[in-house]
Amino acid sequence: MKNTIHPLEPLSREEVGLAVKILRDSGKIAASTRFVSVSLKEPPKAFVHDFTGVETLPREAAAVLFDNATNACFEAEVSLSDLAVTSWRHVPGVQPTMTSDEQIECERAVLSSPEFKAALKRQLNIAITDAEKGDLLSIAKAEQYPLFFVPANVGGRFSVFTPVGLVPAALIGIDIARLLKGAAAATAQSWSARLEENLALRSAQIHCALDAQGKKSEVVFAYSSYLWGSAFWYRQLWAESLGKAQDRQGNPVETGQTPIAALGVTDQHSQLQLYMEGPRDKMITFWDVERPRVELTIPKALAEYESCGYLGGKKLSRLLRAERAATEAALTRAGRPNCRWTLARVDEATIGAFFQTLEFQTAFAGELLGIDAFDQPGVELGKKLTYGLMGRRGFAEWAKGVKI
Repeated sequence: MKNTIHPLEPLSREEVGLAVKILRDSGKIAASTRFVSVSLKEPPKAFVHDFTGVETLPREAAAVLFDNATNACFEAEVSLSDLAVTSWRHVPGVQPTMTSDEQIECERAVLSSPEFKAALKRQLNIAITDAEKGDLLSIAKAEQYPLFFVPANVGGRFSVFTPVGLVPAALIGIDIARLLKGAAAATAQSWSARLEENLALRSAQIHCALDAQGKKSEVVFAYSSYLWGSAFWYRQLWAESLGKAQDRQGNPVETGQTPIAALGVTDQHSQLQLYMEGPRDKMITFWDVERPRVELTIPKALAEYESCGYLGGKKLSRLLRAERAATEAALTRAGRPNCRWTLARVDEATIGAFFQTLEFQTAFAGELLGIDAFDQPGVELGKKLTYGLMGRRGFAEWAKGVKI
């Protein structure tokens, strides 16, 4: 064993192993006994206090053990200096902490249980797939999963209001009827011929005009944690729909803005410097919520400190709105174009309307740019190359000349 330099130094790996060996050699350990913990038995406080470094350290271990066969818990003390068990005590009615190997055994037992597998099929497994073709359809039918179908003419990024988005939403408790009601209202608004009413078309025009002026990136600054995840869906919607090499007539255009997700106020301190003083190739779109779902008051603490005392008693939502307004103003003064979507609240109807508006905005932008916003040929090429590299039948030619 290594030299110990302090009475409270934790047991070394060698000392733990020695304590286990002493207990096993004592004859008190059955094959069904588990070592829950082995730790230092601390010496008396007086010894620790008076320790000078020259005294011989009496090293002792305390162990907790559990016998699965008898459902009994034991506490033991072991003298590592004398190589002896100095205390062995049964602790009735006690269940010690579950060990990692017990957790693994529990997981294996549950996963291998026929009852659990049957319950998964009855309660949790559903399939959302093409109605006519595909291996997932075959698997789902063979396993007798409930089936929901993806409309053949709707791409994945536009599928929020199909079973692709609605079924998972319903399963986590979202009111999809209200979600669809909001989407329907946005649909009616987006078909309006009056530009002042058609927010989706106006937004598409703004984006395309700035794109034509060299603003090749759009930063989506979400000033609500509830909207933060949606920025990543929008990133796919905007990028995959508008990033095209050719227009509808086959002319080379290589169009499309690069969407960037940012979280306010967090990314004011990680990205804003670039947007304020870096290349003038970006537009910034703020997403904000007028009425927060949760309102918090900043505590009136540390009032004597000028740097933070003035915030005491104010609403957190006011601080976040001030941060957003200040960022907008700073960008505007720096000549950096920015705009904002402000939602009245975060609920199903409002989110449904917002998502549908963004989908219409994307479709309108595609028409203004003269490209097909509903295909993704660049993605398809990558899929075919992957199939070839991984040996899928019929795709070997695609992978020629490509190495992993």
